[in-house]
Amino acid sequence: MSARYGMRMARKDRLSALRLRLQGKSYAEIQRELGGIPKSTLSAWLANVVLSDRASERLKKRTREGSARGLIRRNKNQTALAVRRSRAIEDAARREIGGILERASTKELLLLGVALYWAEGYKRPIIRKGRELTQHSVSLTNADPQLLRTFLKFAIDVCGVAPERVRINVRIFQHLNQEDVLEYWADALSLPKD
Repeated sequence: MSARYGMRMARKDRLSALRLRLQGKSYAEIQRELGGIPKSTLSAWLANVVLSDRASERLKKRTREGSARGLIRRNKNQTALAVRRSRAIEDAARREIGGILERASTKELLLLGVALYWAEGYKRPIIRKGRELTQHSVSLTNADPQLLRTFLKFAIDVCGVAPERVRINVRIFQHLNQEDVLEYWADALSLPKD
């Protein structure tokens, strides 16, 4: 190939690149259309090109849409990564301390129960006839079945509460089926529905 032919091709590519840029095409689009001219070459050729409002708006719109697509893709990737990390942490924790209720010593169960009551228990003093009661029921509010099973085991095995003295109160919102909710909690806590 002669040098003159190469220069004609370069001039032709440069004119094509200019035409595409004036239409509002990005360097990446021009690069794809013209068969891989380096972006650095396009930048040198097109650095001083003044775009029309229409072409400029097309580039801005394309940039906004590309940014939004990139952000959405990044968020999906981050979510997937967070889910994988969370599962890995849960699996590691399950291997390390899984089945703790089955093998916990009385002291470990005592510490667990006290910590659960400290975090989730009802501790506001009960006042009757102007006096604070020193003896009242111990209660805990939570919706995690495993946490509640742990607290029940603590109450029964460590504190000596007779299982028949255990009372469960369930909040049932209007959009829930009462029978289904009672069935779920009776099963989850291995307690009779009544």
